[in-house]
Amino acid sequence: MKSLAGNSISDEIIKSLWLQRLPQQTQAILTISNDTLDKIAEMADKIIAVYSSSEICQVKKVGSLPNSASSFDRNKLDVLQADIAALTKKFDEFSRNTRSRSKSRENDRRRRSRSNSARYEFCCCDIFYDSSTKKKRPYIPESFRKIVFNSVHNLAHPGIKATTKLLKSKFVWPSINKDASTWTRSCLKCQKSKVTRHVQSPFQQYHNVSKRFTEINLDIIGPLPSSEGFRYCLTIIDRYSRWPGAIPLPDIRAETVADNLLKVKLLYGENIRLPCDFFEDTKFQPQSEFVQKLKATMKQVKPIPFSYNCKQKPFVFKDLQNCSHVFVRTDIIRQSLQPPYHGPYQVIKRSDKIFSLLVKNKNVNISIHRLKPCFSDSSSETDCAINHKRNPVDKPTSPVKKKIMFAPLPIAPSTRFTRRGREVKLPFRYQ
Repeated sequence: MKSLAGNSISDEIIKSLWLQRLPQQTQAILTISNDTLDKIAEMADKIIAVYSSSEICQVKKVGSLPNSASSFDRNKLDVLQADIAALTKKFDEFSRNTRSRSKSRENDRRRRSRSNSARYEFCCCDIFYDSSTKKKRPYIPESFRKIVFNSVHNLAHPGIKATTKLLKSKFVWPSINKDASTWTRSCLKCQKSKVTRHVQSPFQQYHNVSKRFTEINLDIIGPLPSSEGFRYCLTIIDRYSRWPGAIPLPDIRAETVADNLLKVKLLYGENIRLPCDFFEDTKFQPQSEFVQKLKATMKQVKPIPFSYNCKQKPFVFKDLQNCSHVFVRTDIIRQSLQPPYHGPYQVIKRSDKIFSLLVKNKNVNISIHRLKPCFSDSSSETDCAINHKRNPVDKPTSPVKKKIMFAPLPIAPSTRFTRRGREVKLPFRYQ
C-alpha cells in the first residue's frame, strides 16, 4: 500500500485503511499503538500467528496494477484533495468573520464605556447586596437613588404602589418606600396627566332673611345659541321666598343686567305704599295686652329651614390652603393626548371659592373647582420656578383653526347629445 500511495498520502491515512482490512480483535489492539507502519505490521503478524485464525489478511506487494484500478484510485484522491481544499477555504473565511465581529463588538463596548464614564463617575469599590430573597438586590447609595428612580418611573409613569413594588423587586435602601412615594407624588408629568378626584366645594351657609327681595342671588348663563337675539340668561333666586326667575339677555353689559333686574324687582318685589287712611271701627285694647299677644305670636313664627337635595359629598384638597403652586383644569374640548391640567401657577390670594393666580404676569381669578395642588420636592421646586419664569403662560393648546376653502360654483354645462343623437340639457346644480 505504501508503494501504491507514494508520497501523496500520509502514513495516518494508510494506517487507517490498512487497519480496516484486519480482524476486529487485531484492530482493537493496534489502534492504541503509535509506532511506525513497519513495527505495526510485525505486531499484526505475531498477533495473527498467536490467534491462528483461519482468516489471514496479507498485503502483497504488486509491481503493477491494471489501468482501471489505478485510474479509479487517482479519481478518489483528486476528489479528496478538492474536498480538503474547499473545507480549508471555508474555515479561513469563518475565522476572518469572527475576528471582524469581535473587533467591532470591542469597539462598541469601548464607546459605550466612554459615554457612560462621561455621564457618571464610577469608583472601584465593593458592591453590597441583599440576599434574603431569591433575587439578589444591590444596595443603592444616596447619590444614585434619584437616578435609579427616574430610570424605573419614567418608563410608563406608574402610581405610587406600582413604582414602589418595581423598586423593591430590583434594588434596596433604607427609606425606599418614603422616597418612592415622595418622588412619584412630585412628578410634574403625572400631576398634569392624571385626574385623581375633582373638587366639589360645599354650599355656603346663608343666614335667615325676614323680608322678601332684601337679598337675592344672581348668576349669568351663557353664551348660548342665539334665539331672537338673546344669547345669555340671567337667573335670580330670592333668599326669603326661594322664588326663581330666568330673564333672557342680548348681552352681559352692566347696564343691560341692571335694567332687566330693576324691571323684575318692580314687578315682583315689594309693593309701593302710598299715603292713605283706613277707617274702621275697632275695639279699644290696652297696650300691655297688645304687646303680650304680639310677643306670643312672634315666638311661634319660625323660618323654614333650608333643604339641600344634593347627595354628593363635598370634597376639597386639604393642601389647597397651604400650597404655593396649583394646576388648573382645562375645561375645553381637548385634543388627543392633551393633558387635562396645565400649569403650575403661583398662588397670590386665596378664599373659600376663588383663587387669584399669576398667569402671564397678570392676576387671574379662577374657581376652586378647577384647581389641584402641586406637590414638589426640593429639586422639582427649582424646576417649577425656572419653567414658570421662562414660560409664564402654559395655556392649553387650542385646536388649530383650518381655513375652509370653498370650491367655485360649477359652470353651466353645455348641451350634450346621447348615443342615439338626441339633444340633452343637464341640470345646473348648486345655483
